[in-house]
Amino acid sequence: MNFLRSTIVAALFAGLVLSGAVLAGESEPIFTRVLYLQGMEVREAVTLLRSQVHVRQMATIQGRNLVIIAETLDKIEQSETVLRQKDAVSRVAEPHPPLELRKLGKAPAATRAFRVGAGDSASTVTILRSIYQMRELTEEAESNSVSARAAPAVLDAGEALLQELGLLVEP
Repeated sequence: MNFLRSTIVAALFAGLVLSGAVLAGESEPIFTRVLYLQGMEVREAVTLLRSQVHVRQMATIQGRNLVIIAETLDKIEQSETVLRQKDAVSRVAEPHPPLELRKLGKAPAATRAFRVGAGDSASTVTILRSIYQMRELTEEAESNSVSARAAPAVLDAGEALLQELGLLVEP
């Protein structure tokens, strides 16, 4: 019985140590880059980046030939290199400075409404969830808007990305 208990405690401790190692890696700044594609389907690009570069945070917009990536600088550069080797990148945009997630986790939250084009609210929610890990989002399809609650720097970054993608409309 003591052996079983010791084994369980050791396994739990090992899990905590590994989790800490993963979280420590997340203290690096996170860069966001939009890769506009040419000559390659979005699905093919996503599969390539997930399998070769192991990108975790990625989003696409249906009907648009682009991939949005939020990762460490190393993975961003690897992703761009892999796609450039296939001559699949027509343009690159980095809509905002890198985000330091460790600092942002302690920042007070704010709320912002993003007014988007007709039919773009679902894509906007998906992008904000996938790229910035925003969880407090409210989609208001009737008014073509999305309300988000996050640290002000994350909201600013999200707004810059949505502007780059042409999803925001003037009030």
